Amino acid sequence: MASAQIRQSVPIFVSSTYEDLILYREEVQRVLIRLEQIVKGMEYFGSSPKKPLDVCIENVRNSRIFVGIIGMRYGSVEEDSKKSYTRLEYEEAVKNKLPILIYIMDENHPIPPKFVDKDEKAIALSDFKNLLTKNHTVSYFATPEDLGKKLSSDLLDVLKSLEQIKINYDNNVNIKNDFYDIFKKFLFRPAKYKFQEGELTIRISDEYRGGANIKVSIQSNLKLDIGDTVCLSVYVIDENTLEDISKKMYLYGDKEMGDWLEQAKPGVTAKVRVRLDYVITRDIKRCDNISTLVEDSWPSLVLLDVISERNNIE
Repeated sequence: MASAQIRQSVPIFVSSTYEDLILYREEVQRVLIRLEQIVKGMEYFGSSPKKPLDVCIENVRNSRIFVGIIGMRYGSVEEDSKKSYTRLEYEEAVKNKLPILIYIMDENHPIPPKFVDKDEKAIALSDFKNLLTKNHTVSYFATPEDLGKKLSSDLLDVLKSLEQIKINYDNNVNIKNDFYDIFKKFLFRPAKYKFQEGELTIRISDEYRGGANIKVSIQSNLKLDIGDTVCLSVYVIDENTLEDISKKMYLYGDKEMGDWLEQAKPGVTAKVRVRLDYVITRDIKRCDNISTLVEDSWPSLVLLDVISERNNIE
């Protein structure tokens, strides 16, 4: 496995609503402490004669990295701007050009109703999420452990870019094999292993190509742009033997990844970075004046990046 050598600890600001995300913040703190970084968050502010928002903004300004965790609540709103503290903290991070990592809770993840905003705050939260997904490549999470794994991986890349960490990739083959193992487990228990990200080699099939016919519920479920999503049927293959290690699967993508899927031809093999996901659909079927709810589900892949591709592999 890869190992990391910390050169210097840097202050990292963790922004989120609090009561609904306590367990998630605790997991993030464990990750940051394990990576020997300095945690900046509301738990550590202490007493101050300054206004709470001023303390938050000052701590963002004095940080090197910004981590935003977005649940189902917009949070406390500042009177003058009518924006939440979380959004104002994010805007300060943008203003100060900090590296920003954004994590959004999967909307299908069960959560107590008291932690779900409604009415005006729900609209404001939706607008905020749209802004974040437009400006950043966000990750989605369900459990605290899922969030911790994603942050740990992403943070190593950011720290490396800041030259605050040296990563040894001598055993990179083991990392690849680990994700193939996770993929195989995902096929057996997709709900448990969804949202994991890693590299796979795929071969494009000529059996299915979808665009405008993809159900809106599927595009929404996968957090992809409605009307801009493309889907191809693919096989995950062993990159050494080129043998199939999965049955036909669906690979989805939008924006630049949708452009690649739109142009990709059957028979092409490509090494890609994907997110494991799990599609659930519900439809009303009518037969003899009787309506029946029909549910279906299948493991799927969301395309995050194309690393390399080859044509005409026999």
